[in-house]
Amino acid sequence: IKTFGDHLVCFKPHAFGELYGNTPDTYTLIMASESIGCIEEKTICDCGKLIWLSDEGICRYGGGALPEIISGAVDTYIQNMDRERISSACAGYDGERYIISLPQKGGGKINLVLNLKTGVFTAEDDADFVCFTNMGGNLYGATADGRVLRLFTEDESVSWEWKSGVFNMDIEKKNNLRRIYVEGDFSGNVTVSIVNNKGKKTEKTINAMEKRGAGKERFYINLHPKDFHGVDSFQVCLKGEGTAKIDSIGLLLRKKDISYGG
Repeated sequence: IKTFGDHLVCFKPHAFGELYGNTPDTYTLIMASESIGCIEEKTICDCGKLIWLSDEGICRYGGGALPEIISGAVDTYIQNMDRERISSACAGYDGERYIISLPQKGGGKINLVLNLKTGVFTAEDDADFVCFTNMGGNLYGATADGRVLRLFTEDESVSWEWKSGVFNMDIEKKNNLRRIYVEGDFSGNVTVSIVNNKGKKTEKTINAMEKRGAGKERFYINLHPKDFHGVDSFQVCLKGEGTAKIDSIGLLLRKKDISYGG
């Protein structure tokens, strides 16, 4: 039983509902789902909306509708969770991120982190957390070997940057850049820049998770021809936060295609 939105939310393993009313004579349990419940109480956190672990994955619920399964990006770890050790799963919230420590088949754990500002879910590390607590806006985790760790300190942010070689333009044929394609695995926002030899930059930031399809992320950006007409050369630059694996960069010209694989 948890308190949320001035109501009691009552969980079963495969169902949950909200208790309405203000006296025993008026109490009414309204079921929110008859198929989705909570399989470990320690994974429930109030993050503005309730987030918890169910048989279907990690759920988010704000009342008035069915719960939303939000763990698609980390479903590999959800499918691999050790249900015989599910009582060791636990979660915490620091005001910006939800972290769940999930037991895995074959032993050990994986810690999955949801950044609520970006909507990005990532697998972080394999520390064996047994509980979390928030004190003064800082999140602390206790591990099975007796350590207490402060999580999400500012210096944990990882930035990356990648630059292509310099591409020469065909001035005689007056080719113009029209579009850039990016394909790979990314955990957050990606900023794509095209810089020509005159110093003109065209830049755009994409949330890779919003572009996610089946398998790898693949997205494209349309470029205005006027920024690249009559230039001698250009370079492609990518940068972001978190993790990145760039598989290929494709560039579409007005008259012919060229590509750079990395």
